[in-house]
Amino acid sequence: HPTEIPDSDTKTAIVNLSTRMSEIASAATDNEKKALFETYFDVDNLIDYELTQLICYDRDSIIKNVQWITYDGVKWYACNYDKDLSFGNYVSGQFTYPCQTGGGWIFVNGTPFEILVSLYSNEIKQRWDYLTTNKIISAEIVKGLFSKWIASIGADNFKKEYERWPESPCCRSRGVNSNWEIVNVYLYYNP
Repeated sequence: HPTEIPDSDTKTAIVNLSTRMSEIASAATDNEKKALFETYFDVDNLIDYELTQLICYDRDSIIKNVQWITYDGVKWYACNYDKDLSFGNYVSGQFTYPCQTGGGWIFVNGTPFEILVSLYSNEIKQRWDYLTTNKIISAEIVKGLFSKWIASIGADNFKKEYERWPESPCCRSRGVNSNWEIVNVYLYYNP
């Protein structure tokens, strides 16, 4: 939209980004596609971003809740943003999606993540194996990070939040979710 961002290097970079997927897709060979992809996207960043979404089961961070940044107007990096659908949560907080352990939800046709998975599946698996084998990521580590974060907020601050916003989904009766219990979770990458 011409009034949103005036003509500038920023607008040019954004307009160019909008053409990159079709440019990459039209390349004749996988090697040519990889060369273009690596020109326009930081592969290591996108692999880690995708694995983060898998770990968090964050259903909308590939489609709309990803912030794209660039330092030079050419190569782009994905940043986490808006985690309201993490761990299968529905946007209203009233239910959760069942866990899906295979690929399909993690990328959408026409996104950089679709091309990432098609061109770099071996690298994604290698990164996953490295992170899990070296105990950098596991269900226990994710749970521990959450516990540490929640403890840093403190019970009193949660009470104040519930008093301030009593109709927030996190404060209402859980209804069908009231009988939930913690079960063992096994994280693995299986496209």
